[in-house]
Amino acid sequence: MHEQMARMYEAARAAGRLSGEADQTDLARLLNVAPQNVHNWEKRGPSKDALLDAQAAFGVNATWVTTGSGPMFVGGAAPATDEKWPFARLDLRRIQRLSPDERAYVEGKLEAVIEAVEARIQEQKSGQHAA
Repeated sequence: MHEQMARMYEAARAAGRLSGEADQTDLARLLNVAPQNVHNWEKRGPSKDALLDAQAAFGVNATWVTTGSGPMFVGGAAPATDEKWPFARLDLRRIQRLSPDERAYVEGKLEAVIEAVEARIQEQKSGQHAA
């Protein structure tokens, strides 16, 4: 594995965004890219865009990933985590940076998805009781 990618995985784990068992698919999901991209980066090193995406996704210092020098995270410390925040692949700080209107939009979308999931669960339970 390319040393820069080893550092990227290390930082994602240190930020609590990937487990110790994480693989290409997990990192790809975190960065919103295809697993093949991550595979290629593991062979040749991450692109500049990949470094910037990782910096935005979990606060890793792109310079640290590239050189191994300086702080691992932008600002010197791992991103703060809220133990009650249930979304491991979504940085709470990204939500907090949104405007009130943008947050309301995201909240509405999330509410609709949760309602759909709850309805599906209820249908599955009803189907099990009828059988």
